[in-house]
Amino acid sequence: MIKPKVILIGLAFAHDNYLTNHVSVLSDKYDVVSIRIDEDPLISKIFRRRSFITLPFELVLLLYIFSTNRSAAVVSIGPKVGLLSVIACKLLFLRNYHWFTGQVWALKKRKYLSFSYICDLMIYLLSNGILCDGLTQKKYLHENFPLKKDIIVPKYGSINGVHEKFFSQTESLKLIDELKVCFVGRKTNGKGLALLYEVAKKASDLNINCTFTLAGPIDLDSNEYNVFLNNNSKLKNITLIDDYVDPVYIFKTQHALVLPSEREGFGSIVIEAQSMGLPVIVSDIYGLNDSFINNVTGIKCRASSVEDFVRAIIKMKDPNNYMNYRNNSYKFSQKFQSLHFCEDLLESYKLLGLL
Repeated sequence: MIKPKVILIGLAFAHDNYLTNHVSVLSDKYDVVSIRIDEDPLISKIFRRRSFITLPFELVLLLYIFSTNRSAAVVSIGPKVGLLSVIACKLLFLRNYHWFTGQVWALKKRKYLSFSYICDLMIYLLSNGILCDGLTQKKYLHENFPLKKDIIVPKYGSINGVHEKFFSQTESLKLIDELKVCFVGRKTNGKGLALLYEVAKKASDLNINCTFTLAGPIDLDSNEYNVFLNNNSKLKNITLIDDYVDPVYIFKTQHALVLPSEREGFGSIVIEAQSMGLPVIVSDIYGLNDSFINNVTGIKCRASSVEDFVRAIIKMKDPNNYMNYRNNSYKFSQKFQSLHFCEDLLESYKLLGLL
């Protein structure tokens, strides 16, 4: 029997990191067509992630792609991808479902005038179904958008669960005197890199025995990053890895994860760190409130407070505190294993009527 098609569309990064379990869950009923919009042989030639000027041309090409892959529904992730998809689906009388994972307008004072807010609002209003990766995210959307549309969240949250490879490495370094903390992710605006420099400098000035490893590809203007490098060159307690690296490799050598972001979705890296027994030190932002338990699996800090992050590091250096955080982190992460998450994801898609 020929299966009906369903299209999963997003950036290549989203497919590789956020949609793997979605493919397996949907494959039982559908022939899943994965469109990596920034690598597609047709639309990638003009697709620009942050450009609105190219929208009309991208829309024409997406209409062609959707028409030639006539499907029962389209599932999208990402703001610009979602906007293109929902418009194309309306024109082709297709059903569209969209995943929200963290809003780029979250901290903007005049967010209602920003293109990113308008983009997400249009997706929210026009889509046939909305999903998101956490209960706090759902609450945030309801508070910031008109109309209280139904928003479906997997039981415990998350966009893809945690891969089994993380749970296979649960041994943590013994905490003797030096605390090793790491940042893992894209080095881009909003991730708190400047704050991390200030935290590292403060720790050095106070003779706190703590080292910082900042690992991940650069997604910053080169001039901005050069300024950061010049500042960093004065510090002995920071190590930079300016390329993609498997988080498992980093986590095996570290005691804790630090994430001073100004904006995050559910924060998959936070769960992944905990699954390897690393407690977390994170910003008090809406996206992360579902991905750890404050003062149980980690410590919450004000997003712009150097003092809060330094105090958290001092607290984490206490061996008894650290072991409690470590054990609690690993236990908390169990419910996000891929097997459990796929069951929750299946229920979410059933609630939409997709399965």
